[in-house]
Amino acid sequence: MKYKFKNSIILLYLLCIILIVFVTTLEENKIEKNKYIKIEPNKINCSLKYEENLIKRPIEMQKKEKEDKESKLNSNINEDDLYWLSQIVMQEMGGDWVSDELQQMVASVIINRVNSEYFPNTVKDVIFQKGQYAGVEYLSRVEPTDKVIENCKYILENGSILPNNVVFQAEFVQGDGVYYTYYDKYVGSTTYFCYKN
Repeated sequence: MKYKFKNSIILLYLLCIILIVFVTTLEENKIEKNKYIKIEPNKINCSLKYEENLIKRPIEMQKKEKEDKESKLNSNINEDDLYWLSQIVMQEMGGDWVSDELQQMVASVIINRVNSEYFPNTVKDVIFQKGQYAGVEYLSRVEPTDKVIENCKYILENGSILPNNVVFQAEFVQGDGVYYTYYDKYVGSTTYFCYKN
């Protein structure tokens, strides 16, 4: 019995020594490895910046694609037409409360007139045709909003959103019939979009 107890103590003692040697070796290896790793703050910052750039790159690419697309659209638009169309739409239907569609309808009437045999063939000439649009002498004093400009660009790029024969827009009925009526509760006036057969 005494012999077995003694053997157990020796075995336990050996296990402890093995464990201590093992742990010490691990610690030494860790220290040895770390001795050769030099942490440079600039490298860490660079890698973080690189990761940030990877995240930002798609956003920047999307922004550039959008700018390129807008530039391409704008290159197809006659700047003189955009200037005068924006001026008249601002005067006729430039209120903040007016929908995009209504502003585009006003622009569409002018484009329909340009394309019609009964009216002049440029945006400026249509607007300044005698007896057609009131207050044209004040147009250069008007500052169109971004919303108006975007709606005019849309029409110049894509064409009229109205049937081709809708060539009148006024506060009274004219032509051969009414296509659409808009009552402006803020101004208290009615605008009629009329067609010519």
